[in-house]
Amino acid sequence: MGAQVLVENNVFDNVVQALVSVDSKEDGYAVARGNDWGTSTNEAPEGTLTEMPYTYTAVEASAVKAAVVGVAGNTLSGL
Repeated sequence: MGAQVLVENNVFDNVVQALVSVDSKEDGYAVARGNDWGTSTNEAPEGTLTEMPYTYTAVEASAVKAAVVGVAGNTLSGL
């Protein structure tokens, strides 16, 4: 595959292998920075990605849980 991904400022909670390259004859690569791995592991080969073709503002990993819980995924209420 040879894909490159940026994995930045994520929180991995209750995850065994957070980042891994599998199921392809050619490895994928990851540039991982600012992540809270908890007890999980990063098994992906290190990538060479240096910049994205767009601008963004990343939330610090320490603020991710508070920013996401209650507003992402299944947010149905009143059931």
